[in-house]
Amino acid sequence: MVEYRRGNFEAAEKALIEATQLDRNGPQAPLIADFYRAMALERRGKADDARKLVAATAARMRSVSKDEKDLLAGGTDYDDVILWLAYKEAKALMKLDPAPSP
Repeated sequence: MVEYRRGNFEAAEKALIEATQLDRNGPQAPLIADFYRAMALERRGKADDARKLVAATAARMRSVSKDEKDLLAGGTDYDDVILWLAYKEAKALMKLDPAPSP
């Protein structure tokens, strides 16, 4: 994610592909990495690939609390919230349908 935030999108894409192979950071980490990789693809002009990756990744994530003021309600944990924020950022960057409220 650091390479993405620095604007080094090619390096970010490579690192994030590797990150999706790791599960030592919890089950949400590969999904978070895929959303950041989609954003890197978008920034590199690969919009179709980015959109496909967002759709495939979103299909694998679980929803977070419906209460936007208490995102940790109902068994949602911090990793779920981080995942939802990455999803929301990816959809906004690509100007896709608005991300659903939690």
